[in-house]
Amino acid sequence: MDSKDFYFHSIISDESTSLKIFSNILNDGKILSLNRTGLKFDHIRMNLDDEICLSRKIEPVSYYDAYSMFVRRKLSFIIRGDLENVYHPQMIVERTSYRDDKKYIRSGFTDLKDEYRIKDEISLDDVVGINFPVKSSILKNRIGYKSFFFDSYDYVSSKKALDQVKRYYEQLLKVIDQANVSLPIYDIEENIEIKSDADFQKLKKKKLLRANKS
Repeated sequence: MDSKDFYFHSIISDESTSLKIFSNILNDGKILSLNRTGLKFDHIRMNLDDEICLSRKIEPVSYYDAYSMFVRRKLSFIIRGDLENVYHPQMIVERTSYRDDKKYIRSGFTDLKDEYRIKDEISLDDVVGINFPVKSSILKNRIGYKSFFFDSYDYVSSKKALDQVKRYYEQLLKVIDQANVSLPIYDIEENIEIKSDADFQKLKKKKLLRANKS
């Protein structure tokens, strides 16, 4: 799979909450905007309540792109690239202070060149798979691990990291099975389909590094 051919919708949350959101989406048969779910989401965001955020890989990739920050580090739905009614929100032209940032909260603007939006809902019929960045990010380095699991520790052993990934993967499979859907799981940056935990246990068992001291 070529990551440039698809849109992505990432679940930006901790381990347990991301699984709950994932389960809700599968059982609903749709990715829904906040106002369609009736849920409250108090984190700072720019999208409107009826907008679903998407990202798409655009070259050259930047560390501060949506694709790098979310798709490479979070569980994401892989969505067909010819999805209709997708649009690019208006970009913020200039920011001069924190006060400027506050005025863009829930404004419908974006500061990410590779962010796209769609209104209201996306059917699971338009989803072609799940991106689980195990080899490309989570087990590759400390930052990838911490970003995915919201882990606050500066150090974790390779065994603990691998065990945690295996548990998460097993829960993913359970949720997919209970929802009675068929969705393949990929690590799209590695261009592999994850069919069993053997696909990521082949990694060399290196310890994840401590944070660099400044």
